[in-house]
Amino acid sequence: MLEGESVEPSVAPSAEATLLATVEVGVLGPLEIRGIAAAPQRSKATELIAWLVLHNRHGSTDEVATALWPMGASEGSQHNVIWDARRALGEDADGNSLLVREGGLKLSPLVTSDWAHFRELACCDDRDTRVAALSLVRGKPFGDVDWPWSTVEGLAATNGGGGL
Repeated sequence: MLEGESVEPSVAPSAEATLLATVEVGVLGPLEIRGIAAAPQRSKATELIAWLVLHNRHGSTDEVATALWPMGASEGSQHNVIWDARRALGEDADGNSLLVREGGLKLSPLVTSDWAHFRELACCDDRDTRVAALSLVRGKPFGDVDWPWSTVEGLAATNGGGGL
């Protein structure tokens, strides 16, 4: 994929997202974000959500900027991406944003990932539970999304190898 090109991941806005406030980022196959309030308008907003959910749901603004904009970006551009991600994720039942600026950027515990569920299930001794973990895998991690940080960090599969 060429620099600047983006593959649009599957996003599934939900009319009930602000009421239920449960968002799941699927990275164990083509990238999906389920349960969001609205589809992000910028591909970088989707990337930001994925980065945060895979980094313990938080990161300093410097960490986020380095990962998502390794060649740099204006503060205005970064602010617009954060705003778009915040709008897309929506709010919990009490009206609190699922993405807050609190000493950096932080996702609510109501935002999770299939990778987190996989890790929880895969560590169990029960065979059926481990089989359930494997059933979460839908294909090549991240699908066709080509984010440099996902490859550099060894998260995305490259050339059929590596991966989560």
